[in-house]
Amino acid sequence: MPKKEDGALPTEDDRKDSLPVSAFTKHLQTPTIALHTETQSYNIHPTLLQTKCPILYALLTNPNYECQEFGDLYLQRNQGIVSAFLDWIYTGTYPLNIDVDDDRVATPTSTDDKVPKDQAITNSLPHHIRVYIFAGSYHITRLKDIAFKHICYITDDYHWCASDCITTSPLIASARLALTSLAIVDPLTSCILELMASKIEKVKMEAGFPALIRDFPDFALGLIDLLGPFDKSDGW
Repeated sequence: MPKKEDGALPTEDDRKDSLPVSAFTKHLQTPTIALHTETQSYNIHPTLLQTKCPILYALLTNPNYECQEFGDLYLQRNQGIVSAFLDWIYTGTYPLNIDVDDDRVATPTSTDDKVPKDQAITNSLPHHIRVYIFAGSYHITRLKDIAFKHICYITDDYHWCASDCITTSPLIASARLALTSLAIVDPLTSCILELMASKIEKVKMEAGFPALIRDFPDFALGLIDLLGPFDKSDGW
C-alpha cells in the first residue's frame, strides 16, 4: 500500500482524492466558449456539447454557419428552449414547470393574478412541445424522451381553463405547433389527437379550433376516426 511522504498510511480522504476523475468532471475542466441566443449569452463547455449533441455541435461550429462569428457559438432559439437545453446538458434533465415569458400562453384573466400550480403546468405544454421538436431536429434522443415524458404527464391529467373565446388554450397552441413541425404519425401528434378526442365538447368551444381543423385536414380526419359517428350539425 502506498505511503505518504511522512511515512503514514494514506487516509480514506486521501484515497477518495486519488479516485479517477469522471468523464463529466473532465469536461468541466476544459475551457468554455460563449453561446449566444436571441437575448442572452452563456459560457458552455464545448467538449460537453460535442459529446452530448454531436449533430448540433457540428452545425454550430461549421465555418459556413450563418451565425458563426469570432469563434463563439450562436443558437437562435427562444429562451425557453435554450434554458431547457442547457439544464439538460449539465443536469441530465429539465423542469416540468417553467416561468419563461417566451413560452407563456395567454389565459383568461381572473381576480387572482396567481395561476394555480396545476394550471401553470398545463400552460407549459407548448414549451415542452418546442423542446421536443428542437431535440428531434438535432437527434438529441435523451432530451426528446424527457420532453415527451413531461408532455404525457400533462396530457394524462389535463387541467382545463374556462375559455373566454379570445385567448388560445395551451392545447390548441400545442396542436398547431406539433402539426406544423411533425408528421401526423409522430407519437406526440397521436398523444394530442387522443386528448382532443377525449375532450371534444370543450375543444369545440376553444378559439382557434375551427382554423386548426381547416388548416390540418388529416388531423381532422384522425379526430373523426377516434370519435366515430357524430352529429354533422355540429358544423366542423
